[in-house]
Amino acid sequence: MSLSRNTRVLSRLVSTSTTASSSSTRPPTFLVGSPDVISNLRPVIYDGVWFKAISTPQDPSSSSSSLPLTTIVHPDKGTQHPYALNEFASTQGHESDRFFEEKKSWELRLRLERQSNDAFNHAFWTDTNSRFNTYKTFVGTSTASSPEYLEASPEVKGMIMDERIAAFYRLWLDSEGKRQRAYMKEMYRRTFSLLLLEAKLKLQNLRWAVRSAMTKNLL
Repeated sequence: MSLSRNTRVLSRLVSTSTTASSSSTRPPTFLVGSPDVISNLRPVIYDGVWFKAISTPQDPSSSSSSLPLTTIVHPDKGTQHPYALNEFASTQGHESDRFFEEKKSWELRLRLERQSNDAFNHAFWTDTNSRFNTYKTFVGTSTASSPEYLEASPEVKGMIMDERIAAFYRLWLDSEGKRQRAYMKEMYRRTFSLLLLEAKLKLQNLRWAVRSAMTKNLL
């Protein structure tokens, strides 16, 4: 094999290795995980950074109709941090560019809004499903230990358990109705806010594209 051919092969190997290395170290931008065992929601990782939601009741003595407060916490450090640090991209050379700064501002707000919505959803359904499973288990165990259930035949035992569980479902739906309506109202508000941010970002991207095209024509 000639020296020039060896050089070309080595060059291709180095180029391939460099490309693979750079692509493997590039942080992911959008990842979806397996459903959570309690909330049943799939966690989403934006820009390679994930922040879990900590659910905090507004008032321990308040009724179940109040929605939990959510705090976005870094899972490794356990400290509050409302931002993903890699969202603050360097703007060197664009400090005086008002269009660029406005565009980056809307992108940051959109990312934070999505993270906030995911945290709110996860906190709500984790709290709701945890209480539901706890109460349902209590109804099942208390029914199974009741004299009426213990003295009944196997066929009657099934009927008794079904009746108690059905009664629990009705009571749960009645007691959670106000809280569910508050959740839906908040989700409508958050969804509208997210759609508005996305529309503003698309408009800003259009303005940026037009401005870039005009700048190229002037050069």
